[in-house]
Amino acid sequence: MTSNLNRTGLLNRSGLLNLKKTSILNRVLTFNRNQSTSTPRLIQLYNGSLSDVYRKLKVFSFGSLGAAFAISPIITILDAPINTAGRIFLITTALTTSITSTAMINWCGKPYVSSLKVLSIGDRQSVELITHSFTLKKLRTLVHDTTWLRRADRPLATWEICDGDVSAAATHGRDDGVREVIAQTFHLTSGKLIGEWFVIWKRDGDSVSAEVQKTGAVDRYFNVDEKYVPSVRVN
Repeated sequence: MTSNLNRTGLLNRSGLLNLKKTSILNRVLTFNRNQSTSTPRLIQLYNGSLSDVYRKLKVFSFGSLGAAFAISPIITILDAPINTAGRIFLITTALTTSITSTAMINWCGKPYVSSLKVLSIGDRQSVELITHSFTLKKLRTLVHDTTWLRRADRPLATWEICDGDVSAAATHGRDDGVREVIAQTFHLTSGKLIGEWFVIWKRDGDSVSAEVQKTGAVDRYFNVDEKYVPSVRVN
């Protein structure tokens, strides 16, 4: 009888603990929902006019690079009055030229933005930019606040993400030890995060300062035709 009462008491206490855990979990979930950010509002959509041209040029460069590698063995066995040094020179010239042109096309086209979304989130303006990797995979870079963008000092780029030392007024979201993410780059198809820019603020009186840092392979430079994106103002 005593054993049954003890088991009943344990079951009751276990039930109360489960109810308490459920109540706490519900409060946590409610708190998280209440703290969620507002839904981004689309302000403007931009499409790069040269996106298709860049893609075709990149495909052509890959084709020429593949052809250069494919023709190299043929040059070595070609029945022609060319000595070994001459054959090596021809192969080296073909490969070097093709590799260099492919690298140049990639460097020139890497910042090119094929599409862009200007978003409004609360009192902030953010941008979502679509670029391409070396293998033409689409990358999505989300700059959380356009105040982090500035004029680019790189050729064939319009905007760049700020780097180096920065400072700002101390606010609730920017205080000593707070880590603020500036921008993130994702694979568009898989959604996998591949890199981000961030700062860790240090308080200095009424202001905070930090050094912009990055992790992974995050994009920094962007080539945009600004006359078609008047809603974004970059200093």
